[in-house]
Parts: sequence; C-alpha cells; structure tokens
Amino acid sequence: MNTSKKVFFLLIFGFIISLYYSYYNLSKFDKYDLDTTQHLMVRGDISNLWREAESFKKDFIQEKKSFFSSGLEYTRTYLPSKIIAIYSKLFNVSLFENYEKNIVSNGGKFLYLFFQSLFYYLSVAYFYIQFRKFTKNEKLSTCVILFLCLEPTIFQWHSSLWTESIYFTLQILLLSLIIKNNQNFKNIFLIGMIVSLMFYQKTVSIFLIIPLIFYFLFLKIEKKYLKILILITTYSFFIFFLGINNLKKTGIFYILPLQTKDAHYIHLLPQIFEKNNSEIHVDVFKNNKEKKWKKSNNYDENNFQDIFEFKEFKQSIAIEEIKNNKLITIEIYINKIFHHILLNPVQTYFWHEYNKNKYKIEYHLSQDKKNWLYVRILYTFLIFLIMFLGFIRIIKSSTDLKFYIFLIICVIYYSLMLGWLGNTRYFMPSMIILSIFFGNGIYSILEFYKKK
Repeated sequence: MNTSKKVFFLLIFGFIISLYYSYYNLSKFDKYDLDTTQHLMVRGDISNLWREAESFKKDFIQEKKSFFSSGLEYTRTYLPSKIIAIYSKLFNVSLFENYEKNIVSNGGKFLYLFFQSLFYYLSVAYFYIQFRKFTKNEKLSTCVILFLCLEPTIFQWHSSLWTESIYFTLQILLLSLIIKNNQNFKNIFLIGMIVSLMFYQKTVSIFLIIPLIFYFLFLKIEKKYLKILILITTYSFFIFFLGINNLKKTGIFYILPLQTKDAHYIHLLPQIFEKNNSEIHVDVFKNNKEKKWKKSNNYDENNFQDIFEFKEFKQSIAIEEIKNNKLITIEIYINKIFHHILLNPVQTYFWHEYNKNKYKIEYHLSQDKKNWLYVRILYTFLIFLIMFLGFIRIIKSSTDLKFYIFLIICVIYYSLMLGWLGNTRYFMPSMIILSIFFGNGIYSILEFYKKK
C-alpha cells in the first residue's frame, strides 16, 4: 500500500471511529437524568451557547430583525452560537422544548457532530497535501497525520458540543495556509480571515495575530510589508465588525466578551489570598468591595451597561491584587501551567457522566479522576518524550527553523493565555501544533529502527 492510500485509510478510519463515538456519546448523554432539570450534554457554557443560538435564530431568521440587533449580548465566544443557529435552521432541528424553562430538546445532534468531524478530517487531508509539499517527505507527513487523526485527547472533542473541534479545524487550515510556498495576496487575505474566525470561535486567539505578523516579517517573500498590511487590515475588519455589532446591541463598543473581564477575579484571586495567608477571607474581601461599588454607582442588575462596568471593576481589583502579589501570581501561573499539560483522553466522557444526579461531587474531586491519574501521567510522559525526540530532529535537520520557532511561540502563547486556569481542556490547541513535533519524533524512531 503506497503512502497516499495509507493516509486516505487513516482519514476514513478516524472519521468512522469519530462518528461511532459520537453515536455512543449521544446514546448515553443526549437526555435528562431521572427527574433533574439539567441536560447531561447541554449544560454549563454549552447551555448558554444553546440559548444564544435560539435567541439569534428567533430574532434574525424567524422575525427578520437586523443582524446587529439579533440575539443576546456578547458575553462569551461569538461564532459557536451562530453555527448552532444555522444548523438548527438548515436541518429543521429544534434546540429547545421550552426556551423559557430552559428545557433542551433531546435528539437532533448527530448531524451536527457528523459535520463537525467531517470538516475536521477534510482540513487534516488538506494539511497533509500542503505539509507533504512543505517537507518533501511523505513518511514524515503521514506520521503527523496519524497523530491528528487518532490521538485520543484530540479525538474526543469531535464527539462533544464544546468549541474545540471547530477551533482545531481552523487551526489546521491556518497552518496549511502558512506553509504554502506561494504567499500571494489571496493567501494572505485567507490567513487573515481564518485567524479572525479563530478569535470568533475562541477568544484566546485575540493576540495570535502578533506572532503571525512577526513570522511573516522574517520570511523572504515579495512585497512583504504590503502583505502584512493586508493581513492586519483583514483582521482589523473582523474586530471592528464585532465591536460595531456590540455597539448597536448594547451601546458599548467592546471586543472581548464579559466572561473574560472577571476571569482572574473569579479564578485567580482566591488562590492569591490562600497563598498569601490573608487574614481576610477572599469572599469577605470581594463582598465588601462589590457592595461598596454597587452602592456608589447605583448598580442595576438588569442594565447591561451597569453589568459591563461592574465586570470592569472586578477586573481592576484583580489587576491591583496581581500587582501587589507578583511573586505569588508567578508561582500560581507556573504550577497551573504544569497541571494543564497533563493530558486527559477521557475528559469529555467523565464531564458528561458526572452531570448525572447520582454523583454528589464533581469529576475533578472524584475517585475516577484519581484512578486515571497514573495512566494519564504515563501517557503524557510518552507523548512528550516522542515530541522531544521530534524537537531534536528538527534542530538537527530542518531548513525551515522559522516555521518551527513560530510553532513553539504559539504553544507558549496558548500556555500564557490559558495555562493559569490549570484546565487540561485549554491545552488542546497546543496539541494540534505539537502534532508536527510528534510526527517528527515518530519519524526519527522509525529511521533509527531502520538503520539498526
């Protein structure tokens, strides 16, 4: 079997297994548990996306309102709810049995997961074509594709309703466009559009344009500065569009959603107080600050502008405490970053499972997590060992070091942006990038075995 047929088999096999796992997940979790009012899959952030999608569909598609005035205020990622709304309309899928009571419809989700997986594996196929041209090495390209098709910590997200799978697809398309030999104006425009959609899909990409600009600055391409200007202009257009959308809807021009404004206040502040052995409990500290601010600003919880300003106030408090506790904050960041790289190939399954009423604790506190810990440590060690071998091979033999340096910078970028939360889910974008290092590692092992 030649290399191209092997890759085709990998893609088809990965896609079929992904569909089977999607069917398995839906059969177990696309329902309500006993007498609870919480859906096992559409819960938490996903539930909020579902509500935003239903609101947008009702306003824009059914009631024919303007795009800018349709839907709820921008409080989290922008694109996912629009994708869900379009899917719901195109395939006549009902998202809710009762929107007011937040009762989600069971069924109708398989096609969504089908297309999610399909687009991912098509993007991997496109990446294989471009990466094979880039490296002029079919065997190496196949090793990378093997990882992208079947690696379980990546694979699991295609069968879930979180935002990761579509983001992976956009990441792979971005890498495919970056490594093309002909960086013409059209390609640069597409790169700008893809990185913009990545920000729309997950807000972590807000500053990803910066390492991208520096990468092109060091490339030898014709009309370099004009092309970089096109890249910046394209990205700026999407950012401005989002800001105008928010201005029309809320009267405030803003880019980052509300959930990003008080993230440090919610997640980091308690850790700083705990490490600092503060005499004041963090909840007491927060309560005093919040009450004082609300009173002095006549806070109205039903007024979006008041909510926005309150979130910004929380952000300012967090920044002040971070400045006053720099060493503690750095220590927390480092500890959490090391935790968030511990791979978890069963994360989505147990998140769904622990939504069941019979569990009295959350998954991260459970015995199941402890039981899987040593397996995860061993798996993570093996994966990173192979990636390290790939890193060594790249240093020794690659003539495209600028590209690989760009990849490393992107991994560092993701870790700094989200690693402080300590959630293994937020390491997943880095795994797409590190697939190239893993592929190089497998290739070096095969070459060593061949010589021996």
